[in-house]
Amino acid sequence: MSYIRKATRARSVAHQFHIWVGGILALFMVVMAASGSLLLWKDDYLRWATPKAAQSVPARPSSVLAATIDRARSHYGDRLIMVQFASERMGVDQYRLTDGGAYADPANGRLIEEWRKNERFLDIAFDLHHRLLAGATGETAIGILGILSFMLVIAGLFLWWPYARLFKPKLIPDRLSKPALLKVHRDMGLLFAVPILLLSVTGTAMIFHDAAKQVLLSLTRENLPITHKIVAKPGQIDWRKALAIAEMQFPGAELRSVSWPKAAGEPAQVRLRQNGELTPQGRTVIIFDPANMHMLTVTDALQQPRAIRIINSFYPLHAGKTWGRTYQIILTIIGVSFLALSAYAFLAFLKRLNPIRPR
Repeated sequence: MSYIRKATRARSVAHQFHIWVGGILALFMVVMAASGSLLLWKDDYLRWATPKAAQSVPARPSSVLAATIDRARSHYGDRLIMVQFASERMGVDQYRLTDGGAYADPANGRLIEEWRKNERFLDIAFDLHHRLLAGATGETAIGILGILSFMLVIAGLFLWWPYARLFKPKLIPDRLSKPALLKVHRDMGLLFAVPILLLSVTGTAMIFHDAAKQVLLSLTRENLPITHKIVAKPGQIDWRKALAIAEMQFPGAELRSVSWPKAAGEPAQVRLRQNGELTPQGRTVIIFDPANMHMLTVTDALQQPRAIRIINSFYPLHAGKTWGRTYQIILTIIGVSFLALSAYAFLAFLKRLNPIRPR
């Protein structure tokens, strides 16, 4: 009898949590699902809309890339904070600026397009999906939303179990009544529970990166090498030397980007992608002291502890940057379904708050 009372109490708590937290957050989840589904196709849109972006650019030697950096720096000066090199996926060099960005032709450095921060629709969608257009506070809010999404799915599965025999996969309700909306919401929730959990976990882990890293290190019983705070001195960065060192350090790897120090006393960075890395921009990083171009740290993405390799896989899995077009389409279907699932929940919640009473 005690077990029955506890189970009944647990269902009651789960039910109230799922109704009120899910109902209040459903509209935010619609925004996340819609913006995330759009961002899955960002690169395809850019290749269609931007001249030269659709071309495939093979890996170029460090001397050519150094000339690209010099041209960009001479044009933008201190506004330039990162150069991302053209590749087989995206055929233009991309410049990240303090107040926007630009594309350039990798063949001659000619500017193709320039924009201000959040001037383009897809940049707004990106900022909305990652930060709710609210900076660091919005990013934390998105992380909390991811945790709550995970809990809502678990609570929903717990509540659904007694009705498992009534499961009928259906994507569109027969009518917009509260019972019809909730029935489709319940069955869609079961159908897409696992992928939604995957997206919630990967998205939340990317935001709360340090906490996720510690959890995974504990689960895999691994330890990271002891590191010390990196202290660099200001100086004129010799990118030609840095890129040549990176090439020698990782022969066969593709040079993907360079980043300037964010502030005085911080290092410069070269990023590479080795064969076997899922992330298109790579997770192999060399940190340099701008004063003398000495290597301060070298991170070989393929030799990292298993926990770190798992975390590094979260971005390409979440953003559809791996496994080709098929996975991208599957993620889009999941995103659109999550949008519908959340919209049905929001409409049912509104009907709960404002029930139509017979006259």
